[in-house]
Order: sequence, then C-alpha cells, then structure tokens
Amino acid sequence: MDTHIEPARQLTTDDVDAIIATKLELDARKDEVDQAFWQYLFVIHRSGVSVNEIARRVHAAGIASRPTTLKRLQSVALARSAKKFAELAPQFERLSAAVTEMAASMRKALAGAPRPEGPEQ
Repeated sequence: MDTHIEPARQLTTDDVDAIIATKLELDARKDEVDQAFWQYLFVIHRSGVSVNEIARRVHAAGIASRPTTLKRLQSVALARSAKKFAELAPQFERLSAAVTEMAASMRKALAGAPRPEGPEQ
C-alpha cells in the first residue's frame, strides 16, 4: 500500500475527526457483516450442509478455526432459540393464566359438590 499521499490542501484536526468517524462507522459495519456471515452459514447448515464441513471450509479460508466456527454457529442457534422463546413467551403466559383459572374453577366446583357416601378412598 502506498503511504505517500500529497494532500490537495492543508489538513486540519477536522480531518482527523472525520477520518476517526469514518473508521468507527466502518468498524460498526464490519460487526454487522460479521454477524450476517455467521447467520447465513447457520442457514446453510439448516439446509443440510454439515457443521463439520462448514467449519473445515471456514478454517481453510483462514477466517476462523474449527472450534471457533463451531462456537459461533452454536451461538447463532442459541440466539435464534432465545428470540423464538421471546416470541412465544406471551402465548405461554396466556396458557399459564388459563390453566390457573381453570384449576381455580375446578377447585371451586369441587368444594361445592356433594361428598360421596361410604368409606373414604
């Protein structure tokens, strides 16, 4: 990379601030790209490609070691499970409330029901 650059004007601290802001923006985008990369690999795995084959190819490309690849794919799976659970949580809460209400109704009905005659069982 050629590091000799002749600026067309005198550079200032504003230019320093601008290049820092650009670097921070690019770093943020790198994280987004990295996250999308692992999520897409997980989707490929879900389509039938083995995790070991994905890990082998990612390692061969020099992106990550096999153990790191396996961990990253596992973390994507866990994040997807957590998201799915969060989406289903309101349904579980409604179901739980309905079961609690039904149990209370049954206890109330049983409390007012006549007791059977004869020996207790």
